[in-house]
Amino acid sequence: MDQINSFFEIIIDAYGPWGLGLLGIVLLTLTIQLCIYLGRYAKLPKYKDSRRESIAPTDQPVSLVLSMGEDYLWLENTLPVLLSQVYPTYEIVVVYVGNDTEFAETLQALSVGASTEHCRLTCTQIKQQRFPITLKTAHNVGIKAASYDNIILTTPDMIPPVSRRWLANMAAGFGRGDVVIGYCGVERGRGLSDLFIRTSQMMSSTQSLSSAICGKVYKASIQNFGFRKQVYFDNKGFGYLNMSLGEDDLFLQRIARDNNTSIVIGPNSTVRQKRWGGLGWWISTQRQQAVTYADYIKGVRDTLLWEPVSRMLFWVSSIAALVVMPDEVKIAVAALIVLRYALVWHTMFGIARRLGEKGLMGFYFIYDLLSPIMDYIMSKPKKS
Repeated sequence: MDQINSFFEIIIDAYGPWGLGLLGIVLLTLTIQLCIYLGRYAKLPKYKDSRRESIAPTDQPVSLVLSMGEDYLWLENTLPVLLSQVYPTYEIVVVYVGNDTEFAETLQALSVGASTEHCRLTCTQIKQQRFPITLKTAHNVGIKAASYDNIILTTPDMIPPVSRRWLANMAAGFGRGDVVIGYCGVERGRGLSDLFIRTSQMMSSTQSLSSAICGKVYKASIQNFGFRKQVYFDNKGFGYLNMSLGEDDLFLQRIARDNNTSIVIGPNSTVRQKRWGGLGWWISTQRQQAVTYADYIKGVRDTLLWEPVSRMLFWVSSIAALVVMPDEVKIAVAALIVLRYALVWHTMFGIARRLGEKGLMGFYFIYDLLSPIMDYIMSKPKKS
């Protein structure tokens, strides 16, 4: 004990109490960062859902449900890809919300043409009335109209999946769980804003997917997740009818458990969301989705804060140490920065490869520095 006290006295004499406190913050926040990246995020590239106990066949019939307005480009570009998925038995349930008679008739004609013994397109129309039809209402109609118990939700802004086995991979998750979670990235564009948007989406999904792997499910992607119809009705539907959001997080938190959730990840299980703009569009979208954050349980909210807050404190304290501390401390802190970045980069490289994300890791150092500020801006709910 005397030796320890003598060591601290020497440190305090050399660097002062403020210097000692600054070094303590650097080391503490570095430890938190490494625990998160190596202890939690690093599980993602190695995860195999096949290790979970099988509870049902992996080729059960599945209903793909989505709601849409008038979208002839979707009929031309996306529907043929969905109809050509390699899977024994599935259906596509489209809920059309709108009053365009011609579009409704086109959907009906396509449904007749697509109907076969193993794959069919079914369409339901909800005419737009005085009050807007929410996505929850449309999905509820589609789920009730579905012929099969296994439901996978998606949206019309999902661009055509690259793999013809996307649906098969997602449906296989029902062999080991009542809830199936997949990954959705963002359509690739150009420029720094594109790199930030896609890296931000990958990091957000890394948080939710790694948390799900650790048994704490709180969010999925509305473009790529599913559940059994019986689970939906047992929980009386989506809930939170006072808001138009919540299907992929608040509802999921009610139905998902560690022992009933399958996480399906891989390049052939990945889908992508269509881009509707640049950085301004992305920030607006994230702020809109942040409305549901206030209804998360406290444990989930606290977990989401640990990584960005500890990262921001690490960078602030490290930069301060590089400015004000003696040369030997500057060298040590610089070495810790390099060590952290090397381990973080290695972990994220494995995650990007597992999720099928390309061309992001060269930008990651800039994202790592700036994202705590951007995350704060995007976490402020958009006022209605």
